[in-house]
Amino acid sequence: MTKEEIRILRPYCTKMKSIAHPHRLAILSMLSETESMLVGDIMRSLNSRPPDTTLHLKLMKASGFVTSKKVGRNMYYSMTEENKANLKELAIFYHIH
Repeated sequence: MTKEEIRILRPYCTKMKSIAHPHRLAILSMLSETESMLVGDIMRSLNSRPPDTTLHLKLMKASGFVTSKKVGRNMYYSMTEENKANLKELAIFYHIH
């Protein structure tokens, strides 16, 4: 592999690191099955503390895996259809290999 090919792969590595945690993968799994979720519902589903859940969501939002929308006092998180499809492709790839 050339240095140029490795350079091209670096952003993908950074993005993959942003989901390399069991709670983050669980969040993505939940969001892939629904249109959106309240942050409180995500936290309860994970049995996680608010600061931990917030950090996981912040990291995944920064890398583009999730989006957020504030409605009144509630924060909803979701995934784009493209990211849902990408996540399914990734899961299939790792299941096969």
